[in-house]
Amino acid sequence: MDAALTKYEEILERTKAFYLTSSRIKLERDFYRLFAQFLLDLTRREGTAPLTPASAVELERWIKARLTDLTQYLHTQINGGSRANGTLRDAAELVTNGHLQATTEAAALAGVSYSANYDRIPERTLRLMIMRSQAEGLSESFRSLLPLRTRELAGDIDTFLVHMVATGESWQSSTTRLAKILSRDNASVLDALGQLGPRGGRLRRFLKAEPLPEVDLKQAKQLLHRSRRIVITETNQAYHTSDIVASAASPVVLFLVWTLSGRHAGLPSSPDVCDLIALHDAGYGPGHYPPEICPSLLHPYCLCTTRKVLRPASQWRLPKPPIARPQGLSRDAAETMLLGRAGDRVPTSAFVRAQWQRANRKIFASYTTYQELADVGS
Repeated sequence: MDAALTKYEEILERTKAFYLTSSRIKLERDFYRLFAQFLLDLTRREGTAPLTPASAVELERWIKARLTDLTQYLHTQINGGSRANGTLRDAAELVTNGHLQATTEAAALAGVSYSANYDRIPERTLRLMIMRSQAEGLSESFRSLLPLRTRELAGDIDTFLVHMVATGESWQSSTTRLAKILSRDNASVLDALGQLGPRGGRLRRFLKAEPLPEVDLKQAKQLLHRSRRIVITETNQAYHTSDIVASAASPVVLFLVWTLSGRHAGLPSSPDVCDLIALHDAGYGPGHYPPEICPSLLHPYCLCTTRKVLRPASQWRLPKPPIARPQGLSRDAAETMLLGRAGDRVPTSAFVRAQWQRANRKIFASYTTYQELADVGS
C-alpha cells in the first residue's frame, strides 16, 4: 500500500506542477502583456494643450472601458465564460487525467482491479465552486473581488483627472503620470512594455526614470496587486476544487489531509484559519476530511494543499463509507490551537474569533453543499 500511495501522490504532484506552469504562469504573463498594451495606448496621444473638462471625461470613459475589458479577460480566462473552457477547465481536465493515471498505476502496484467514474469533472467542479461560494457567504468572494476593486478605482481616476484639469496639465503629461501610478514600477509590466516595440521601450525607460507622483490614489496603487491576487487565488481554487471532486469520484481516496504550505509559518497572519483546519478533528482525525466535505481554500492567496489517505486495496471495489456531519470547532479549542502556534505573537480576541468563525463557516458550507448535491444525485 505504501508503494501505491507514493505513486498516487507522485503522479498528482507532477500534474499540479504542470498545471501551475502551463496555466497560471501563462495567465499572469498574458495579463501583464495586456496591461502593458493598455498603458501604451493610454499614453499614445501627444500634445501640450491643457487637459479640458470635456477631454478629461472622454479619457475617463476610455480608461473605465479598458479596465472593464481587463477584468472580463481575467474572468473569461479563469471561468471560461460562454466558451466553457479556460483555467478552471484546464485544471479539471488535468486533475481528472492525473487521478485516472494514478488510480490505474496504484491498482497495478496493489494487484487489484477497480471501477471508477470520472465523467463530467469540469462541470461538477464549476457547480461545486458556485454552490460553496454561496453557502460560505464570505464578503471577499474571490470571483467578485477584481470587478469590485475596479469600480472603486474609478473614483481614484476621477479625482486624479480633476486635479490635472485644475493644474493645467496636458493630456500627455496627465496620461504618463497616471501610467506611472498604475504600473507602480512593476517589473513584469515593465518587461512586457519592453516587448511592445520601440514605443513600448521608450515608455518603459520613461516609467523607470520618472518618480512616482505625490498623489494618494490608494486603489490605483493596488490594481496590479489585486489583479495578481485574483489570478493566483482563482487558479489555486480551481485546482483544489477539481482535486476534491476527482478524489470523491476515486474509489481509492478515503481522506484528504489538510497540509499547510511551506511558507505558511513565516507569514505575518500566521497562525490563522489554515492552522485551525489542519489541526481540527471534525470526526475523522486531525486535519482529515472525506473529499466530499474537504473545505475550499480558506482565504485569498491560500497555498495550502492536501495529501491523500488511500483505502485498503481490498475495498477499492466496494462503496465508500457514509459521510457523517462534521464536528464544529469550539472557540476555546480555536484559541488554544492559535496560542499554541503563535510564539511571541499573541493573537487578539477579535482575530481568534474571526478565524474560528471562518473555519466553521468553511467546514459547514462544505457539508451543506455535499448534502444538496447528494439530494439531487449530482
